[in-house]
Amino acid sequence: MKTPKTIEDLEQMIEHAIPESDYLDYKDQRALEPINQNPKPLPTGLQRAQNEVISELTRDISAFANSDGGVLIYGVREDEQTHLPIEINPGFPNNGRISKEWLGDIIDSRISPRITGIQIIPIRRNATHSLFVIEIPRSSRAPHQADDGIHYRRYNFSNRRMLNYELREAFQSRRLESPRLISISTTTQSEFIQLTVKNVGPEPARNVSFSVSDSLKPWLKDRKYSLLENGSREIQPGTTYVFHGDVAHSVLSDRSNFPRIFSITTSYLTPISHETISETFSFNMGDLEGAGIVEDGTLKLLRQIRESTRTLQREMSLLRRAVETGANQMIGHRMLHAINTQIKLWRGKWSRST
Repeated sequence: MKTPKTIEDLEQMIEHAIPESDYLDYKDQRALEPINQNPKPLPTGLQRAQNEVISELTRDISAFANSDGGVLIYGVREDEQTHLPIEINPGFPNNGRISKEWLGDIIDSRISPRITGIQIIPIRRNATHSLFVIEIPRSSRAPHQADDGIHYRRYNFSNRRMLNYELREAFQSRRLESPRLISISTTTQSEFIQLTVKNVGPEPARNVSFSVSDSLKPWLKDRKYSLLENGSREIQPGTTYVFHGDVAHSVLSDRSNFPRIFSITTSYLTPISHETISETFSFNMGDLEGAGIVEDGTLKLLRQIRESTRTLQREMSLLRRAVETGANQMIGHRMLHAINTQIKLWRGKWSRST
């Protein structure tokens, strides 16, 4: 079914007698009317009426998401017997409480877990009033709980509580479709093995913890890698942590306490689906044998600086001995010239590298 986006689309639905179904629900604008009443202080009866409006809205939205999705139209009156649309309502005042933002806030804050992909489409009735169409996708994170704490699904023009077996199947499906967030990998950079932890998913990973195999514990003991030891309350999407291991050839020749074979298990909470995911990553450094070692620009520059520094140290040592032995000024000038030349060379390497 095509989602209506204009007044003309709604008029055609009435003209062609498009009935309600498991995928379409018409709502008279009076269903939200208590929200537009906002006297102060708020009478108890009106407060209850507003709470019921919000609960009904969350029941309708969550029921569609827990089924095959659908469209909810606020501002079209229906025949309660035939479920056919009768007329378009005058609409909600543009300066009233009912707005796209208000609907979005209720949907996001009162349904758990949060439903992604919902579209709220305002349809202008005239210069001062609008209607609202809400398009709800079938959710991969179902079942969703309405504001009253109950799970609903769409059935025969209305909403009903999900049965126990439906809930079991929905929770099982959600576990299978929960996205993996944390990835752990090993790479080689210059002469070193690197251990990388990254959030590769679309949402933050929370309450993240790590458990390492016994073979890796001696190596970690001498290092202060807080993330691997203490975990993290939250790792945002795209965040990457890099831990430097040991020289690759030392590991491969068993001359390092960095193990050839080890594993790391991570556990974390996905905030949208509220699932705790645990995954173990296993590594065998023998897989790196024969792999090319790549040197990046920064490490190459550092190596050049180290070599230049050693040269300067040698020249300074010679100059000091020359001064101490009372060598003539000509030797001293030559040594100073050599040092200055080396400094200029070093600066040139630095500027070209950066």
